[in-house]
Amino acid sequence: QGTHTIWVPAPAMTVSVNAPSADIASIDSGDVNTTVPVLDFDGGSSDEVATFNVAFPKSWNASTVTARFFWTNSNANAGNVVWGLQGICIADSGALNGAMTDAGETVQDANITTAGDVMVTSATSAITINGAADDGICFFNVFRDASDTTNDTYASDARLIGVQIFY
Repeated sequence: QGTHTIWVPAPAMTVSVNAPSADIASIDSGDVNTTVPVLDFDGGSSDEVATFNVAFPKSWNASTVTARFFWTNSNANAGNVVWGLQGICIADSGALNGAMTDAGETVQDANITTAGDVMVTSATSAITINGAADDGICFFNVFRDASDTTNDTYASDARLIGVQIFY
């Protein structure tokens, strides 16, 4: 038993209607020619969002989850990025316009100042999913908390590769 994980790659996400990240793009790793699909989230003061959904396995206990973010940089500038995740679970006949987990949970990660390196955050604190139920579909907003200008100091695009959910 123990902790299980679900990997959600950037191409499985949809940019938000109201505060969109950039559309899916492909970047090249360099000499070995690995193509990496990413979603770019701007630096600055505006939060950007992408959305995905997961129907958890029946074995899920409808409890909290945590997440790690896999990302890369768009240049070698120094700075920190604050990633966050919030969610809502909707069961049969539930309204799609329910409220997500208040502000969600965030985690800060430093940009390694070598262009094109992969960064992996530590896990977030426990994320409470509103309406959590093992027979529903959970919608998640992944976001860059760029409006937290005290902690998010990387002024360039942070490129999300994917999110790993622990349940």
